[in-house]
Amino acid sequence: MNLGQLSAWAAQNKPAVIGVGAAGAVGLGLLARKRAGGDVTAAAKPASAGYSAGGQVDAATGASGGGTYDSTAVDLYSALSGELAGIGQSLGQLQEQAKKPATPVPAAPKTNAAWMNAAVQGWTQQGKNAIDLQSALANYAAGRPIAAGQQAGINWAIRTYGAAPQGTQGVSRVIPAPAKKPAPAKK
Repeated sequence: MNLGQLSAWAAQNKPAVIGVGAAGAVGLGLLARKRAGGDVTAAAKPASAGYSAGGQVDAATGASGGGTYDSTAVDLYSALSGELAGIGQSLGQLQEQAKKPATPVPAAPKTNAAWMNAAVQGWTQQGKNAIDLQSALANYAAGRPIAAGQQAGINWAIRTYGAAPQGTQGVSRVIPAPAKKPAPAKK
């Protein structure tokens, strides 16, 4: 899957992607709090156990001021803000990469000559003798017999670049048929 396909998939499944990202960020925040020795269950305490960070009103009595300060929401936001910023930055980078055009794949050779040239260039990039492969491919494409040592290069070219686009004449090997014995004469 390339970046364009990934971007299209993320755009198509945006609510799910955001949900998974948010759940992951909350999980990372809770993990960070746990590793730091903080209370990860503070958010599950009933509202009357302390005061909220959002207005300092006691949920049980409705009175404001006094009592203990529950910093769970602020701590969680502080723990997650760095993670959320990192996720946002990564998403921005992915969007920028998706806007860039994909690296074009070279077109497959259309002629046997172009196919042979591509194979010979690839062969020489591996440090192998170009003349040996060029000779083998020319013989192969023309249907001339090939030496046993040339078969490995031909097989490599076919695996790497596919079959010769214009086909080949086929390599003919003449194997004489066994001689038939004449039928015995009837008496």
